[in-house]
Amino acid sequence: MADDKQYNLLLIEDEYDLCEIYKIQLTTHNIITDFALAGQEGLKKIQEKKYDVVLLDLMLPDMNGLEILKKIKSNDATKDIPVIINSNLSDQATVDEGLKLGAVSYIVKSSMTPDTLAAEVRKILDNN
Repeated sequence: MADDKQYNLLLIEDEYDLCEIYKIQLTTHNIITDFALAGQEGLKKIQEKKYDVVLLDLMLPDMNGLEILKKIKSNDATKDIPVIINSNLSDQATVDEGLKLGAVSYIVKSSMTPDTLAAEVRKILDNN
């Protein structure tokens, strides 16, 4: 059964409490979660460990998430890792740019509960 498969996810999100909530929900979907509270930390972690997916916020203290996405997609070692953008920025231009830069999905934080988000991430992983 596909549900038995375990995945490794890197969450790049600057709100610590949200990281903890997402981590709990993702664990219930057999997704092991590490998190980085800033972009540079996330880029460092993605070099150190193999992740099946990155869940990326756009509003971070040290750099814009779209810049992080560009760096992930331009690096041969990380370019094939699916990136899901998870942001409250919902204007169409930002969504379009994120998808154009290579994100596999764009989730608006305020439109999903943490459990719904975890189920959506699992669905994307199982279909990738």
